[in-house]
Amino acid sequence: MVRQNMLATLRRVEVNKGAPGIDQVTIKDLRDYVREHWDRIREELLTGPYKPLQLRVQTRTQGT
Repeated sequence: MVRQNMLATLRRVEVNKGAPGIDQVTIKDLRDYVREHWDRIREELLTGPYKPLQLRVQTRTQGT
């Protein structure tokens, strides 16, 4: 089930032509990255140590 969910998510990202995230992996390179690192990704998703990267969020204050 994990693999099916990952492939469905990957297809949605490809269709939406999403921009690179904080990791700078492009849509063009994403499928190859997932294929190459699948064993580790799967293990981390199933056992729980996967932690998304911290995002730095900038907010605008009123009047700026």
